[in-house]
Amino acid sequence: MAFYIAFISFLIFLFGNYTVGGRRKPYLFTALGILMVIAVIALRFDIGVDYSTYYENFESAIKQGSLKSSWEPFNRLFFFIGNIFGSPSLIIALYGIVTTAIALYAISRYTDNFFIGAFTYVCIFYLFAFSIMRQALAMAILIYGYRYMASSSNWKYFLVVLVAVMFHYSALIALFFPLIYRYCSPRIMVLSLGLMFVVIYFGIGLIERIPVISNYARYLELVNQFEGGTFQRLFMWVLLVFLWIFRRRDDKEASRLLVLCTFGAIFPVLLGSHLGGRLAQYFYIFMCICAPMILTKRPRIVRTAYLFALLCWFFAYIYIAVDDDSKAYIPYQTVFDANLDHPVFK
Repeated sequence: MAFYIAFISFLIFLFGNYTVGGRRKPYLFTALGILMVIAVIALRFDIGVDYSTYYENFESAIKQGSLKSSWEPFNRLFFFIGNIFGSPSLIIALYGIVTTAIALYAISRYTDNFFIGAFTYVCIFYLFAFSIMRQALAMAILIYGYRYMASSSNWKYFLVVLVAVMFHYSALIALFFPLIYRYCSPRIMVLSLGLMFVVIYFGIGLIERIPVISNYARYLELVNQFEGGTFQRLFMWVLLVFLWIFRRRDDKEASRLLVLCTFGAIFPVLLGSHLGGRLAQYFYIFMCICAPMILTKRPRIVRTAYLFALLCWFFAYIYIAVDDDSKAYIPYQTVFDANLDHPVFK
């Protein structure tokens, strides 16, 4: 745990909003923070719930010369590079580098307060990317596509979604985001959520008959505390309520994004903690943009309370993980600490 305490402490120092000698903090600090975030996810070994599964899949694929046919097409790009060097850990590192770089670039471009946006990403979605690598990359691509959704560039947004889907098929759900973003006011949101509840509740049996989606039907009965279980569900609800309380009604852009984020809260309830929790992440990721919009205009004590809540979630995630006896995130170790010729997993 000492590693993560030091990691977060350095991150606050490097990303924080403060002055040095009466001048704004040098951008070099932020750049070093971004490099640190990328390095931690890229150089890890056996850190993350599904790390060993991915590693063994890539190791087997390298021996056979190809990935499983069920994997989405663009994942083969990373496999192609890793296969040249015969290194499963390199493939995993590429996922981490690309995912984090795209997400942090989008946050820096679309927000006026990089600290709040980046801290939201690190505390809520960063550790998720340690485990669910393909979906985490798809989520990062979608948050990059925010500008096309905001500017009504439909074809460009569609292409962004298409790229995301080529890394994880579940990203298809993002095709509905522009409709929610443009046409759902807070009042319409309440009615829509109620309608969704009725439709999904009574139509759940159809999932097994729908191509692609049927592959995820078995996840309905799985329980995952941190993808959409009770703990995460309550935390996200509290966070959303907090942002709704402090949003300004005249800030239409923040309200639109907050409505989009709120839609995600219903999926873990209706589709279970595993499948519903994963789908919810596609909605929640836009919190990295709307939270800075809302909180930058509020008193420091409000921003501090929000950041403190994020810290609590980050460390709780590490301690409890998926199972009570899981040590998926501790102790942190790098590829330099492991024998990659004969890897031993926890």
